[in-house]
Amino acid sequence: MSIPWYNAPTSPAWLVTHSVIAMISGYRTATIGIQSPNKDPATQTRYKENAFVVFMLVLLPKAIQVYIGVALAFMAARAGLALAYPDVLAKICTSCPPLWLTLCGITGSLLGWAGTELRVWCYAALGEYFTFRLAVQDKQPLITTGPYTYLRHPSYLGGLLQGLGMELSMILCNPISLCYGRNLFKYSEQLETAFLILMFVAPVAALVRRIGGEERMLKAKFGKEYTEWESRTWRLIPFVY
Repeated sequence: MSIPWYNAPTSPAWLVTHSVIAMISGYRTATIGIQSPNKDPATQTRYKENAFVVFMLVLLPKAIQVYIGVALAFMAARAGLALAYPDVLAKICTSCPPLWLTLCGITGSLLGWAGTELRVWCYAALGEYFTFRLAVQDKQPLITTGPYTYLRHPSYLGGLLQGLGMELSMILCNPISLCYGRNLFKYSEQLETAFLILMFVAPVAALVRRIGGEERMLKAKFGKEYTEWESRTWRLIPFVY
């Protein structure tokens, strides 16, 4: 019986395609998408946030940058070996990932890339007022242009796309699974699934709390101007929410 196409071993062409897209997306995400474009605001101007929210949305991205760096080094080495020394790659990586896993990695990389570019648009729209810590500065206007014409929290939509992309491209398609298979030890798939769920639910929970706090802060600062803007925009997802 023939193997379904999606379970067939990944060809060198697909392997290199995945590596190149993942490297571009990962580099953009690590150096721009989860890197604050401005310094944190003065402590006295910050909105007081829950420690869990600060950890998930401000501190965790710093650790993610390190992990992305490791993953990018692996992707670069894998692509180079696949092109120049495929026999060496076969000896180092004892398992060739199925095509469906590689396609998941490509899809995740593209989602993360899209999320990063959306956040770059938000950086440009907010300019000096975009910080990773919540604060409304004294002379800060209410920005309603660029992506904020349609959404009140477009940077968080970008963050969700980045998170979902990382789930697929960096956690599901982690270097160990790509090189040695997903059944390396007992319950490895179950542990991987549990970690995927945790790394989706925890940031979303933090994001929900952050959005609530940010909206209260903006309403207190801008009053009617904010309420009018709120009435003509979606919170996070166009046409949905």
